[in-house]
Amino acid sequence: MKSNTVSKWEKPEFKGLTLLGPWRECDAMTLAQDRGTVIVEEADLCREIGREPETIEEYLAEYFVEHNIHAVMEGKESTTARTLSVVREHTDPRVHFQVRLFSPNNRADSEWTEKLQRRGLRVI
Repeated sequence: MKSNTVSKWEKPEFKGLTLLGPWRECDAMTLAQDRGTVIVEEADLCREIGREPETIEEYLAEYFVEHNIHAVMEGKESTTARTLSVVREHTDPRVHFQVRLFSPNNRADSEWTEKLQRRGLRVI
């Protein structure tokens, strides 16, 4: 049976980017990491915080503010110094990935970046 819920990864709500190729080989992702973003695959984030993929949106909405990446790149929207990029990689019909950008809100743990980094949830 098909669910009536809309995934945040699909249009029209999707505020991220969809890029061709593997994300670990993308220069833009390396540059984002160098500028202070913590990059996490969605599946790894789910495991780390103990959530099922179906409930990750609730977690993100509770502790983070999602940004429109296009607006950030155009200077129309600003982020915090440390951001979280959540990546979902696809292999069908060809390798591509989607990335979403978040800033922590006032309910987020002040040590969230260090906790994720200690567990190696970054681009290497």
